[in-house]
Amino acid sequence: MFQADGQMRVATGKATLKKNLQVEVSQHLITSPTSMVVDVSTLLWTLEWPSQGTVDTFISVFKVWVNARLLEADVHLCFDRYFEYSTKSSTRSARANATRVHQLERKTPLPARDAVLKNSANKKQLNTLLCDAILSDDNFLQHATQNHQLLGKTTCPRRYRRVVSRLVWT
Repeated sequence: MFQADGQMRVATGKATLKKNLQVEVSQHLITSPTSMVVDVSTLLWTLEWPSQGTVDTFISVFKVWVNARLLEADVHLCFDRYFEYSTKSSTRSARANATRVHQLERKTPLPARDAVLKNSANKKQLNTLLCDAILSDDNFLQHATQNHQLLGKTTCPRRYRRVVSRLVWT
């Protein structure tokens, strides 16, 4: 966990651990889930990242993915929280590389995936834009799902008539 000089070692072996824990399951034993818990930080790395377009272009990709999952089950989106002084903050700063902070808005050109996802400030902006885009899209909210809760930056859940899912900042 720590290097000889006392610095925290950056964890990089999640994929290896996942592969080691993976097991084959017979198709006839698989049941449909009633609920899905999604690590949005991981999801952002797996979604198609448009090579051209705006932040809105990526938000559309995200909403299509969420909508498809909501047809199958309740979706609980877990976003990272970014506390200034935490054990994760040292890991994040070690991974930050030399990417610059962008001023992300829905209509700005979408930077490269690494430029957004390897910089905490950029990733925080994207998370906020994703949540705001979903909550401000009445058409999406009306057609995507029925009765869910939203947990955002505040700790109090607020009930919405037809909110997309339970968005949790973890």
